[in-house]
Amino acid sequence: MRFAVVLLACFLAAPLASAEPTAEETRGLSAFAWDCEDLRVVSKNEGHEKLWLFLPDRTLELPLVQSGSGAKYTDDDVVFWLKGEEQALFIDGERMRRCGVDRRASVWEDAKLRGLDFRAVGNEPGWLLELGPEKLVFVYDYGTRRVEAPRPDAQNDSEARRSVFSTKVEKLPFELVLEGRPCEDVMSGESFPVRVEIDWGDRHYVGCGRGLH
Repeated sequence: MRFAVVLLACFLAAPLASAEPTAEETRGLSAFAWDCEDLRVVSKNEGHEKLWLFLPDRTLELPLVQSGSGAKYTDDDVVFWLKGEEQALFIDGERMRRCGVDRRASVWEDAKLRGLDFRAVGNEPGWLLELGPEKLVFVYDYGTRRVEAPRPDAQNDSEARRSVFSTKVEKLPFELVLEGRPCEDVMSGESFPVRVEIDWGDRHYVGCGRGLH
């Protein structure tokens, strides 16, 4: 159950999601994207005892160590320090970098580290769709409603750069169409490499998305 190769190539370099999530919406995430001045890093929490840090050139497992204040994770060469609204990163003797959470990017990084293959978003009313190895999840009406179903096989048209997933959700026909062509979010103006259409019963949704591998 994989996308056509031609579509996968389009998904990889997509930009981030459109609407900026609130702090409340990102509170339960296990992975976060950080803007550490001129460096972009991703962290993944494993309880309170350790933290995985994904740097551009390596992946590190940092244990929690005793600190006079805040939470300090380090393997001696790299230090990641969290204290309230302040965060900092120190790498291999370099100067301390001040970091801030990129909430919008964090949502996508969390989805990637949860093993999802594809994620899409749309507006009016707000919705999101996630495709994982085993299931399809659709959240709609501004996040107030959620349904899921086993992931259907894709019908791929490589020449048209198009994949169609057909199934039933709550006894109604559900068709997901992915097209490998530029898509602009209607609210933010951001560009994505995949246009997404969903027909579910008599409802029609249009949005944009990207692959997560």
